[in-house]
Amino acid sequence: MKTSLVVTLAVASLLAASTVVVGEDQPSKDPGYKSDSSKVMILGTVKEKSDKELTITQTRTKDETKVTLTDSTAYKKGTQTAKADDVQVGSRIMVQVKKGDAGSEAVEIRILDKGDKPSPQ
Repeated sequence: MKTSLVVTLAVASLLAASTVVVGEDQPSKDPGYKSDSSKVMILGTVKEKSDKELTITQTRTKDETKVTLTDSTAYKKGTQTAKADDVQVGSRIMVQVKKGDAGSEAVEIRILDKGDKPSPQ
């Protein structure tokens, strides 16, 4: 009896938590709400690299996209923090990009291993 009550409470807690997360992604009826559609994700392979820019061949479309690197660009490999030097030509990456007047700025770069399935976190 106690075990089923604990399991029921655990499941209810998980459902409530997932509802909150899903709810955050839904547009609000608040007139002051603004969706951040200026950020997009790019999945691909590094074709060219310089200190200030990456050229990425997108996995699905094979289009080439240039993204600007800044001092605030974050780098991750798995759950660990990485460095700009960890990104090499041929690296498979997922990049969160902020689009603006100056072009596409890399906010975060996730370096993927061969077996990794991309998932924004």
